[in-house]
Amino acid sequence: DQSRFTLTDNAGNSIIFIKQGVEDEAAAQAYQNPELSPLQRAIAVAARLRDFKNDDHAAAKTLDNALTRYPDAPSFDYAQALLARIELAQALGQHQQFEQLTTQLNSIALNPEQRQQLGL
Repeated sequence: DQSRFTLTDNAGNSIIFIKQGVEDEAAAQAYQNPELSPLQRAIAVAARLRDFKNDDHAAAKTLDNALTRYPDAPSFDYAQALLARIELAQALGQHQQFEQLTTQLNSIALNPEQRQQLGL
């Protein structure tokens, strides 16, 4: 569940919608959960940078570093990180990286339930 989303028009003007309350606060602090693996923590940090700081570049860099550092992470977590990075590549207009990341994601072996959880 998302507690915020952004609408952007063709001119680049943005409006951020925020569902304030417990859900938004929990999402903002998710990266501090001590039970997260290093890759899961990086995904949470990237989401915080993207959604709460509006810093897509820093979020992308965080995910790039994590994907490089943790190539042996569980495939579901790795796919989740790739999906987040693919979204950022699209938002940042990184077309070549978008294609490379999508190819990499498609090569990961996931069971049907995992694919459904990721929206694939």
